[in-house]
Amino acid sequence: VSVESGCPCDPGYNGTVVLIAVAPYYVSTCTAVRCPNGTIGVTISSGCMCPAGYSGVVALTSSPPYVTASCQTAACPAGTYQRALGQCACLYGYIGSVTPSAGFPYYTSTCTEVPCPASSDGISVPV
Repeated sequence: VSVESGCPCDPGYNGTVVLIAVAPYYVSTCTAVRCPNGTIGVTISSGCMCPAGYSGVVALTSSPPYVTASCQTAACPAGTYQRALGQCACLYGYIGSVTPSAGFPYYTSTCTEVPCPASSDGISVPV
C-alpha cells in the first residue's frame, strides 16, 4: 500500500493521509479515537473497558465514532442491593462490604447475616 493508492487510518484512529509534493510526501491527521463516555481508558488504541461494577463490551467500528460501548450496571450479588449506579451494599441484617470489579461476576461481596448476640437463641437476626 502506498500513499498514492490510499492509506486509511488504522482501526481505532480517525483522520486522513494526504499525498503532498515534498518530503515526507504525505500529511497524516490520524489520531487515536478517545474512549467513549462511561468507559475507562484514554484511547481505543491503548484500550477501553467498562468500569468496575458494569458489564458489557467496548468495540471498534469502521464508521464514526469508530467505537461502540454497551456498558450496563451489573446485577448486585445475593444479600446486597444497588445503592447507586455501579455500587452495591449489604442488605439490612447483613454486615460486610461489596467491592466492584472489572470482570465477571463484577462484584466481590463479604456480606454475611448479622449473628444473634450472646444470650439469645437463633442463627441470625431476622430481617
